[in-house]
Amino acid sequence: MKSIALGILLLLLGLLGNAQDKRPVYFETSGDKLVRFYFDSNYYLVDKECEFKSIERLASFDAGSSKFIGSFTDFDAAGKPILEGAYLDGKKTGLFKAYHPNRSIKWEVFFENDKPHGDWKYYYPDGHLMMRVNFGEDYVKIIEFLDTRGKKMVEDGDGRFEFKVPFQGYNPYGYPFVKQKGRLKEGVPDGIWQIFYEADKAADLVAEEVYYRGVFKSGYDLINETEYDAPVFSVLPYEAFFRAEKFISKGCNYDEIAGYNSYLTNFFNEPFKSFEIGRPLDDEFEYTVQVNKDGNPSKVEMIRDVPVEISKPFKLVLNSVERYIPSFVNGEYIPDELTVKGRVSLNEEGRINFHSLKIARKNEQ
Repeated sequence: MKSIALGILLLLLGLLGNAQDKRPVYFETSGDKLVRFYFDSNYYLVDKECEFKSIERLASFDAGSSKFIGSFTDFDAAGKPILEGAYLDGKKTGLFKAYHPNRSIKWEVFFENDKPHGDWKYYYPDGHLMMRVNFGEDYVKIIEFLDTRGKKMVEDGDGRFEFKVPFQGYNPYGYPFVKQKGRLKEGVPDGIWQIFYEADKAADLVAEEVYYRGVFKSGYDLINETEYDAPVFSVLPYEAFFRAEKFISKGCNYDEIAGYNSYLTNFFNEPFKSFEIGRPLDDEFEYTVQVNKDGNPSKVEMIRDVPVEISKPFKLVLNSVERYIPSFVNGEYIPDELTVKGRVSLNEEGRINFHSLKIARKNEQ
């Protein structure tokens, strides 16, 4: 993933328009001074020819400041509108509306100076109200929540809240949804909340969190048997369209689109959070790993090692990776050899930082 300076790149795209250079096209002019942007389902920029492209945004855009400046509409792969709104000097302003595939309203909210203001209302595909969330200057409260039968589970901020959302990014357990379950008091979490990973009718309790009048007190990860001191999952639905304003691109490969590269990067960095190396660092590394059709790894071999000071602990980390995404050829998963390349350097705080991961697959073309 990488962030793009759009103002400069728009100029470069114009200069390269007649060249035979197969650079990714993340956006292009579309008449009447509008720009068409190409995103995946999570609002990462992708090449217009990428098979994972699923959203197109037609927007007024200022190339000099790299900001959205007027109204826009987002369309799905079938050309149906899924989101409409407007920006003023790069800030979300006025009414935003999202749509279900049947064109009924999915949610609606007013923005003032880039922040939601008043009630954010969510609806079921049949048009009935699902949830009403109130945004103030310094608070966010869930006021109402109704189940699919229209029964009020939360009224005037009080009641039992149970809501699931798609899992953001890659998870090694294969669950597509995360569900939160707990009590609301005066519109905010209160007491013990449970977090589940869900797939179809299967559900596993993976964490418990304790709140007091909306204030997070503690959390416990049941999978790793560890405590944590900040909420891991948001109680409210996550709206990926906010990411469009960051102009972050992804390569057109499943490892990036599914979030596996980000997951593996975090997996490498976690054990080195408190590790100090005491010298400048900026090196490449590369290794191969055999992966069977279920994604289970074996035979990790270093091609280009990390610096000697972190070589042994890094190998231990590599050998603890439990799963890679298996290669997919002709409609089925196959065994394959993966080559993983990346860089390791120091971040702004002087801590070790693994980044820029790329995965190549020997038998998947």
